[in-house]
Amino acid sequence: MAIGPAHIYLKKGIEKGIEKENLLAIYNSSLPQKRNFQTYIHSLGHLCHFSGVNYHYLRRVIKREIDCYDVYPIAKRSGGSRYISAPEDELKDVQRWINRYVLSNVKPHWRCFSYHAEASIYNAAKEHCGSKWIIKLDIENFFDSVSEIAVYKLFRELGYNPLLSFELARVSTIEPLRINKKMAAKWVNYNTSSDELPYSRRNVKYFGRLPQGAPTSPSISNLVFKGIDEEFQFFSEKNNLIYTRYADDICFSSHEKSFNRESAQQVVSYCSSVLRANGYATKKLKTKIIPPGVRKVVLGFNVDHDEPKLTKAYKKRLESHIRGVEKFGAIAHAKHKKFDSVLGMLEHVLGLVNHAKLVEYGYAVGLKNKLDTAKQRQGFIG
Repeated sequence: MAIGPAHIYLKKGIEKGIEKENLLAIYNSSLPQKRNFQTYIHSLGHLCHFSGVNYHYLRRVIKREIDCYDVYPIAKRSGGSRYISAPEDELKDVQRWINRYVLSNVKPHWRCFSYHAEASIYNAAKEHCGSKWIIKLDIENFFDSVSEIAVYKLFRELGYNPLLSFELARVSTIEPLRINKKMAAKWVNYNTSSDELPYSRRNVKYFGRLPQGAPTSPSISNLVFKGIDEEFQFFSEKNNLIYTRYADDICFSSHEKSFNRESAQQVVSYCSSVLRANGYATKKLKTKIIPPGVRKVVLGFNVDHDEPKLTKAYKKRLESHIRGVEKFGAIAHAKHKKFDSVLGMLEHVLGLVNHAKLVEYGYAVGLKNKLDTAKQRQGFIG
């Protein structure tokens, strides 16, 4: 039974034969969630009632008895692959419910510019316009670095009881197939012989991690990282820096004349140590210190001006796609650029155009019109 207005809830509960004292206890325990505009859930059965997902199915998910993710690689623009773990429909339904009614109502740190209602990659870049120095760090395997233990602690902080927090953490994470030996201390579940109720640890080799592809993962990553965001912001205020985070992209900037390369190295050293202490690692090749006089690019935008601008490289890449579709046709261009499908290539180009609209609207609309004309001529749109 959903907990709505107190008097109606009590009335309906009493009609169902539930003791008034029990109803009051449940209602009072729901108040912390109500204050945060979250939906109160008191058990797994209650979650199943709200989400419409089968109870026995969800129990098997939590016990790690079934494989409910389709794991596949996608190519990264920088080279290599990232693995997407797409949940099957029934699990995705409950994850969407959790994201909508629990997680989306919890605000991330105000210096986080990704994965929430007010998120903006443009605004994140804009914060660094006019800076003299920029320090950029990239977190390696961002989602993979968030363990089910951290997720459990998050749900506890949101006011949910220990058992339900454990269940929500299991529903929101995936057990890895294998773990690098160097990472065993963090991920291996050494006590696998316990059959203690309500959930046995038997046959669960590893602690779960956030799957890249689950509806809950972006919001959870933001909220788990909130403490580090707070620490980095405090450090920034103390050192007259500007701090932003967009997903796994961390950026600091300074306009101080006294700031120098040694100062920048200290920022890198401090941030790396904080991240290591919290189970994260940085990509060394993507750690960059950009001094005065060098073109500054943040999140793909040129921030050397008062407002973010598209980079010349971005424009060249976008115009090359449009020209290729116009001159050689979408099919030939997709093959030349080694896309898996023509429609995939066209969606990619449209994404580039929409990104350009954030910054140079007129320029982007002109290219969009050219793309639409070419697609229509080649029979891709009516």
